[in-house]
Amino acid sequence: MVLSRRKLITAGATAGAVTLIAPVLIRTAAGQTGSDQTGSVTDYIAITRPSDPNFASRLSDLFPGLLNDPIFKKIQSHTVLITNVSNNKISACSTHWKISTVTNGYEAILHHYFHPSADLRKSAHYGVRGNKARFTGKVPLLKPGESRLVTPYLNWSPNCYKKNPNPDWKSILVQNAPRQFFLYEQSNATSIQVNVDAIVVNESTLIGSGTAVDHLGMTLRVTRNAEHDVAVGVRRYIKKGASMDQVMAYLQKQISETLPPRTPLPHYIYSAARQREAIVLLRRLNGVGPKQFLRTIRYLKKRPKTTIGLVAPQKG
Repeated sequence: MVLSRRKLITAGATAGAVTLIAPVLIRTAAGQTGSDQTGSVTDYIAITRPSDPNFASRLSDLFPGLLNDPIFKKIQSHTVLITNVSNNKISACSTHWKISTVTNGYEAILHHYFHPSADLRKSAHYGVRGNKARFTGKVPLLKPGESRLVTPYLNWSPNCYKKNPNPDWKSILVQNAPRQFFLYEQSNATSIQVNVDAIVVNESTLIGSGTAVDHLGMTLRVTRNAEHDVAVGVRRYIKKGASMDQVMAYLQKQISETLPPRTPLPHYIYSAARQREAIVLLRRLNGVGPKQFLRTIRYLKKRPKTTIGLVAPQKG
């Protein structure tokens, strides 16, 4: 999401608490205990920045050898380590980047969470098998005690780096226009400030305030509903007597549809998520056959709609 001064926001606060009761999104008043998890972001997430004295040692422990990589040295100031210091699973988070340059500056809100991969070559998702890998937010971003290396270009766990110790930096840094923009602007930055402004805890509580928490909540709500709706559509089509070949054609049609303009944003996110889920389901059908495909459809169909509601402050 792009905020301006130049300000930037993209989509895969520390005050107050918002409750996302999976699958229902509910906002609570600041300080109100509307669920088991409330408080501030800092109760759950710790950030280690390159300027912190222990950054180098922690990075070396978690990502051995990365500090010696000549390309990483150039982007090290663009990175942070985020650690789950709670006993709860963190399902998603939103990082707020504030970059100043000699002539200008910008701010960016980036979302970090696991969603189904549209890569047709993959049969599994982030090393996790099962139907939960095909529904956004079901795979935790951070389990208790875990850390990730976060930048505008990548979001790595230590295990991910261990499996890929020789990164393809060209692909990572210039894969698309937003990353190229980040790389250029941050390479010329006079200062970079990073905070985690919103988190989702245990798939049930969204903590934060302001634009970041609103945008993260909207994105998850719209995305999950799109994934659910694709499965509902497939299920209805099959109930009408459609063959698996017809189901494949049905999914291919959704994949080939042109995406709408990026504004209004919720409509674009919904359409893009539907298209991606159609790719995921087509890959599933081709990879495992009708029986397991139908299990996946039933699983997704059973995910209730995610909705947003306002909880009135408690009296007394």
